[in-house]
Amino acid sequence: MMQQDPALHDDHETANTLSTGLGWFSIGLGLAELVAPQRFARLTGANAGLVQACGIREIACGLGILTSRGADRAPWMAARVAGDAMDMATVAAGRGNAGVLLALGGVAAADAYCAYVLSQQPSPRGEARRLTGGPTADDPEVEQVILIERPAHDIRKLLRDPEMLARIGGFHAVVEPDGMDRVRWAMPSLHGVIRPWTMRLDRDDEGSVIWRSEDGGALSVLAFHLTDTGRGTAVRLHARFDPPGGMLGRAAVSFFGPTVPKAFAMKALHFLKSLALTGEVPTIHGQPAARPDPR
Repeated sequence: MMQQDPALHDDHETANTLSTGLGWFSIGLGLAELVAPQRFARLTGANAGLVQACGIREIACGLGILTSRGADRAPWMAARVAGDAMDMATVAAGRGNAGVLLALGGVAAADAYCAYVLSQQPSPRGEARRLTGGPTADDPEVEQVILIERPAHDIRKLLRDPEMLARIGGFHAVVEPDGMDRVRWAMPSLHGVIRPWTMRLDRDDEGSVIWRSEDGGALSVLAFHLTDTGRGTAVRLHARFDPPGGMLGRAAVSFFGPTVPKAFAMKALHFLKSLALTGEVPTIHGQPAARPDPR
């Protein structure tokens, strides 16, 4: 086995440590620019609106850096270099504080160093995807369990029905059956629809019903595992997500934790239980305030 050059190893360690510091710096600077844009505007010669836009950019880059490793950090560091260049051009054009311009140059040099050194490292995420040919453990995922007081074969019959997925997942996206073993998903956004995708029934046996995305999408796997407990059926849902927005979307989900995926999984399971026990999914349709009906 080839031994790594000790000098190169030291550079990698230095770049990783420095980039972590720069990630926290980026978030701190971004928050400060959002909170006190007028102060930064006076220092840089830019208008307050542009300062706040730069603050959002800084926070996004910081999140990306802190939620990635090795070469996967390099694109985020490169984004910081591009941002540094834009900031220096803005300060120079606005005749801002010369000290600010000098400080920006120093930060840009550190960002460029990290971007170059980290780009020479293997990509943990890319290597894992190459070896597995699919999603990796770095993709946001969650598991939740619920007990349903019905036999496993009844639950399995529900789980393999495309109409069922449309009913328990419809709160999360627009879900429509597309044949006997396929379901079409589309996630709405402020600007239309985020890349529709199709999930197909990939496995259907006594213990598991698994739906898997055929063409990417925000939700790549829905795996339901059934266990007879003697008091009913324990349904364990494993959901894997590939959030929209590329690196930024993944960074945001990783940074803020599994809150959103967990909420999706729990709500879907509770809808499934209600469907299995009553034939209905709870809704406040027609009563949007969700207040008790006085009649």
